[in-house]
Amino acid sequence: MNEMKGIGEGMNGRKSCPFIGELDKDCYCVDMTSLKVLDVIKFCSGQYELCLIYQKKIIDKNDRQC
Repeated sequence: MNEMKGIGEGMNGRKSCPFIGELDKDCYCVDMTSLKVLDVIKFCSGQYELCLIYQKKIIDKNDRQC
């Protein structure tokens, strides 16, 4: 059975970055080049909590909620 994965789930079954659909100009996946492919695989799918862009966006989001 070949099912399509949703935006929130990577090819490996792990969750993808929740900001992946926001098209932030700083995100690795927006302006992808061959130099960014490994970062996209690592940070946009699976290990997004380690991504500095993700961490900054979380801090910014929390600041706006205060």
